[in-house]
Amino acid sequence: APTAAMEDEGDMEFTSDQVNDVVKNAITKNLGSNPYSKDRVSHWTASIIDDTLKELAKMNKPFKYVVTCIIMQKSGAPMHTGIALLW
Repeated sequence: APTAAMEDEGDMEFTSDQVNDVVKNAITKNLGSNPYSKDRVSHWTASIIDDTLKELAKMNKPFKYVVTCIIMQKSGAPMHTGIALLW
């Protein structure tokens, strides 16, 4: 039988499925089926990031999260990104 300590450890695990659901919900909530609008991209990205971080914080897990969001018009142009994080 699982002990309370084992159950507590499970509560502190990183669950990618939960995080994926949080991100998908934030994207759906903010973008819906809206067409691309360069004038709204800044607002959309900020809202998606804020909603995602708020929902992740509600999970009460002992993790730090870095959330980035890029919205661009589908035009066939390549996109290059890079990131470096130090704690």
